[in-house]
Amino acid sequence: MLWSANEQYSDNNTPEHIGEGFILVVDADQNAIAKGHSSAPASTTIQLRDAAFSLYEQRQGLGDTQLTGIAAFNDNNDYSFAEQPASGVKISSFGFNFSIVDQAVDNSSIELKLGYTPQSGISAVINDLEASFEIKGMALTPTDSFNWQFGDGQSSEQNPTHTFSQ
Repeated sequence: MLWSANEQYSDNNTPEHIGEGFILVVDADQNAIAKGHSSAPASTTIQLRDAAFSLYEQRQGLGDTQLTGIAAFNDNNDYSFAEQPASGVKISSFGFNFSIVDQAVDNSSIELKLGYTPQSGISAVINDLEASFEIKGMALTPTDSFNWQFGDGQSSEQNPTHTFSQ
């Protein structure tokens, strides 16, 4: 199980601060589990039933149809959950990753290969007409300023999110 900690928050009230909280579970399996026979996603508690990283296939249950084990983590991946934002976790990209090398069948022990690739530059996450930009790995000072031009708007924020009109 992988947890993400963010000391900027004193609680895990993700409906109030989407994808961010004091300490949140990172769901390895990013496939939605449906609520009953509908196509709507089940509650966060149900979504997290398959959160653990593993070499082994998951057990069936609660409508989960994606049972393949997820044996690797990379903080460049998106662990938010667009279908149900309060169930996802926003992970900062620092270049950290791991893969499971060996795992006891009874889950009593695990061997990981840890990796780190320094990140720098500007990254973007695009979802439909919304784009979020983040500056990574650069030494910034409080006097640095930003001037983002989006064509249909602008921002002076360090890491802006912009929704394009078309």
